Amino acid sequence: MTYLKLGAVNPDDLGYVDSISVEEIGDARVTVVRNEQGGNSVTMVLLRGSTYSILDDTEMAVDDGVNTYKALCKDNRIVLGAVATEIELARKLKEFSFSETGLDHYAIGKFAESFEMIPKTLAENVGLNAMEITSTLYADHANGNVKVGIDLEEEACKDVSTLKEIISLFLVLCLQG
Repeated sequence: MTYLKLGAVNPDDLGYVDSISVEEIGDARVTVVRNEQGGNSVTMVLLRGSTYSILDDTEMAVDDGVNTYKALCKDNRIVLGAVATEIELARKLKEFSFSETGLDHYAIGKFAESFEMIPKTLAENVGLNAMEITSTLYADHANGNVKVGIDLEEEACKDVSTLKEIISLFLVLCLQG
């Protein structure tokens, strides 16, 4: 239940946190609020901005994050990121295309190629050899290592299920066929 309360904040309305720090993630400096002990059932987010436009964008970003978390709580199926899922979809679709004949074969094959563009683009954007990365991913996935993706920090293909970054996870898209 959420409610809007206009006026001064009372100490009873506030929770507590264990630490607040400013950290650099990528090129951005972010304020990180940590509560290791738990125990707060209510969260207050205070947004400040120099203009209404910046404040609206920040509010939308927080709203998107909260809604993503709510969706994940309702349906916690997730798939690996770091292009592990995309390259596996491309491989499976390419395999499937060989079982089809005529125009279906070509259409499915081209659809599989579209999934290949994601790892190629990611590799090129970070300065890696896209063809080498893509072929390494295909070889690893063909050998049954379906959790192999691109680790951008080490600039190599490896098992991305061991990475702890939450950004390496995407919500699952249910493909029905």
